[in-house]
Amino acid sequence: MNKDVEYYMSLPYPILLTPAPQTEEPGWYAQIPLLGEWKVDGATQVEALEILEKVKRVWFEIWLEDGDPIPEPESITA
Repeated sequence: MNKDVEYYMSLPYPILLTPAPQTEEPGWYAQIPLLGEWKVDGATQVEALEILEKVKRVWFEIWLEDGDPIPEPESITA
């Protein structure tokens, strides 16, 4: 199997979505803890998730180009 950007984009990475603190502008933070501590923000939940998808793609491209390992989510079976 060719583990390219599309492969990693298709994996079910758990996303952490949190409201911005009350001391900041209203909005939302989205991050994928398995991929690091970086997070993105958006005015709405949908916007934060859309930005996260774009950033995730860029990071996968960079990591693949540099030959860095990319963590994969573990399979969950019931």
